[in-house]
Amino acid sequence: MAVPFALPNSSHEVVLNLPLPPSANRLWGQGGGVGKHRVFRTPEYKAWTRHADKIALTQKRELIPQWFTVEILLHHSGRMARSSDSDNRIKAVLDYLQRIHIIENDKYCIGGSWRWAPLTEAPEGCKVIVRTWHGDHP
Repeated sequence: MAVPFALPNSSHEVVLNLPLPPSANRLWGQGGGVGKHRVFRTPEYKAWTRHADKIALTQKRELIPQWFTVEILLHHSGRMARSSDSDNRIKAVLDYLQRIHIIENDKYCIGGSWRWAPLTEAPEGCKVIVRTWHGDHP
C-alpha cells in the first residue's frame, strides 16, 4: 500500500541552509562610463555568495535532475518582513543552486513556494528545499 504524499523511490530532495539572500534589486549594478555599458555583480551580492559558499559547501549536496520544485523559507525580523518583498529573494537563491550544481538550470523550476519564517525554521537566514518533480512538465 502506498503511503499518501510519499515521494516516489526515484525522488531526490536536497535541503540547504543559506544566509538570507539579498533582494533582486541589489544583485546587479551598471556602469562603464560614457559610451560603455556593463553590468556587474554588486559587492553585496558577491559578499552573500562568499558567505553562502562557507555555509553550503559543508552540507550534503547532490544534483537534482532536470524538473524540480523549490520551497524557500526566509528568516525575518519584524521590520524586514514588513518592509521587504520576500519574492525579491528568490532569484539569488535559484542562481546560487545552479552555481553549486544542485540544479542544472533554474529554467527547470516547475514551481514552488516561499515565505517568511522564524529563526527556528531558517537558522542561517534561508532554508531551501529542492525536490525532483515527477508530474507533467511543459
